Amino acid sequence: MKVGPRTALAAACVLASGCGGLRVPVADPGVEFTPEPAAPAATASPAAPAADWWTSFGDSALDRVVERALSGNLTLREAAARLAQAAADAGIARSALYPQVGAGVDRLQARQAFIGLPISDIAGSVGLPIPGLGEDEVLTTDFVRYGLSLDLTWEANLWRAATPRARAANAVMEAAVAEVAGARVSLAGQAARLYFLAVEAREQARIAEAIAASQAETVRWTRERARIGEAALAEVNGAEARLAEARAAAASRRQARAAAVRGLEVLFTDYPDGEPGPDWELGGGLPPAGSAVPAGAPADLISRRPDVASAERRLAMSKEFTEMARRARYPQFPLTSSVGTASTRLRQLVNGDFSVWSLIARIAAPVFQGGRIRAQIRQEEARDREALAVYARTVLTAYQEVEAALSAEESLQEMESRSAEALSASRRALSRTRSQRLGGFGTRLMELEAERAVLMAESGHLSQVRARLDNRVNLSLALGGGFERTAGDETADAGER
Repeated sequence: MKVGPRTALAAACVLASGCGGLRVPVADPGVEFTPEPAAPAATASPAAPAADWWTSFGDSALDRVVERALSGNLTLREAAARLAQAAADAGIARSALYPQVGAGVDRLQARQAFIGLPISDIAGSVGLPIPGLGEDEVLTTDFVRYGLSLDLTWEANLWRAATPRARAANAVMEAAVAEVAGARVSLAGQAARLYFLAVEAREQARIAEAIAASQAETVRWTRERARIGEAALAEVNGAEARLAEARAAAASRRQARAAAVRGLEVLFTDYPDGEPGPDWELGGGLPPAGSAVPAGAPADLISRRPDVASAERRLAMSKEFTEMARRARYPQFPLTSSVGTASTRLRQLVNGDFSVWSLIARIAAPVFQGGRIRAQIRQEEARDREALAVYARTVLTAYQEVEAALSAEESLQEMESRSAEALSASRRALSRTRSQRLGGFGTRLMELEAERAVLMAESGHLSQVRARLDNRVNLSLALGGGFERTAGDETADAGER
């Protein structure tokens, strides 16, 4: 699947319009991206990653390992918690579109002093002095007041100024959904690779032990030949050195198996003791790579990659913030209303004769902000360009990963085939060597050498098989979860048509 730079950037535009209805212009590499100030349309449902792409390997033990990893991994829990936060933020943002209603009951107890009012002078001048009030004293009164109210506040969304904030929060939530899916796909890929590594390391340890045993027998035969004068001591020393190397290789293979199993246990949130648990095990061997990759794997499968979907949603969020900054120039129309009762006696709060109400409407518009609003608009527009560049880079990286995996698939398939031929040839050579020995034309040392050649060829073939399996995992991840089209892909295509 060959994709040129212009085609890749054009695909970024197509994916943006298909996943989020965004009008994203395309520029040649090195040219500044300048997004159009267009409001996003309704979001379309992107193609979903294949939920169980790893089952294409046909290994039930691998299926259990991946499902075990997905059931309680801490990384997935973190992603799910971030999604819950984003969903709550979206709900908070949407609440600004509706009136806010509250109710309250209050009690006020206070003393009021009549300072500066000539009440005592006026009362004395008319011959009605206030009892108990001296010439230099201040008249005060104590009172208690109760209140019952229903309060409403609402900002009329005449310019739809609150709508971009709600849409931006919703885009963040959708990006978090994609990131949860991305964490799931990535975790499944990591579990599959560790499983293949553990199975190969176990088989390689078995082969290394067999090579060490064969080499130990070679040392015994060489010592016997040296004892009867048919071999020099240098041959014995060489055989002993090769035995030590074989035993070291066997120990290394055992350590690699334990390390891979510990990696799986960490994914399972288990204690990493290096041994399979009671609810999972390593399969009998490495599975086949599965069906061949179809020629020209559909490029539109990249649109279901979670990182591409997340980048597109964050681009949509950035556009909404830019629109919100532009609408900050418009007047605001906040409304505040309150209705209730007020009285000095608690039982009178339910009496309609003591009802009170208020309604406040105001218009507030920015007049002089010292250039703050214009600066905020420029800032958000710059963030728009940054988000678009991140999105285009994400799409290009996706194509790069797909091309690399497809290219490696071809070469790895040939390498696996050649290693299988080498293994088959070494087995034929071992069979002939045994026949020659039975006919009296060969020695046990020659047979041991042929046996080790078979074991070495088997080891090399195992490495090639695992390398191809790892690359299949990489290709599945690069395409967002397998290269087979799913029902979600067909639904997305039908929606675009």
